[in-house]
Amino acid sequence: MRFRRRPVTSPFARLTLLHGWQVPFAGFLDKGEFREDWRAETLRASEVFVGQAALSDEQRGRIKTLVEHGPPEMLVHAYMRDHGVDLVVVAAHSGKGVLDRRLGGTAKRILETAPGDVLLVPQRAVRI
Repeated sequence: MRFRRRPVTSPFARLTLLHGWQVPFAGFLDKGEFREDWRAETLRASEVFVGQAALSDEQRGRIKTLVEHGPPEMLVHAYMRDHGVDLVVVAAHSGKGVLDRRLGGTAKRILETAPGDVLLVPQRAVRI
């Protein structure tokens, strides 16, 4: 008799909400406390997002929120590599270019560079 090993998703899995951001023309905008103010505002918005999600308090308590400055695809790649991440979930939305209309530029770059599995979820399907 053979048993097939199946991946198991634990209801107690650790989750990380990683928000990577990069400002266009950062040399002009990155004056004074701009970067830290932007990071703090993004962290607050992420906490609101998690707070409004249909999760129990116990589930919310297992979510670690990171807000990092840099190209999102590079941040995701490094985080997956350094932390042994099995799966990254990306909310994809369309951009301006012809190819980006179907996938979104950032999601496309994450998909191309991630060292592991990526689940793309259309932004319209993402519910808070």
